[in-house]
Amino acid sequence: MDQGKIEEKVMTLVHFARKARKLVIGYDAVRRSVESGHAFLVLIASDLEKGRRRSVRFLCEQTKVSMYDFAQKETIGTSLNTRDVGILAIEDRNLAAGIRKYLDE
Repeated sequence: MDQGKIEEKVMTLVHFARKARKLVIGYDAVRRSVESGHAFLVLIASDLEKGRRRSVRFLCEQTKVSMYDFAQKETIGTSLNTRDVGILAIEDRNLAAGIRKYLDE
């Protein structure tokens, strides 16, 4: 499957998570979600700053939460009808598994 189709399918699942109120956006909110054990998957924008990327990667490694690089901040933000988004967390186990399935291809 090409990258555009994968991004489209992943963003569909992200929209489902948002509708179900299982989507967390932004560094501080994602950090709290991961630390509290609610996050099952973290997506970071491919153009996220190195320092922020390093701190999120360390946090995810410490808590054993899956983390994936995904689309650019502008692409994610446009899809969610909001500002540029660099970090997302999915708090639903099944939606996280669905996203993981596409990103592992």
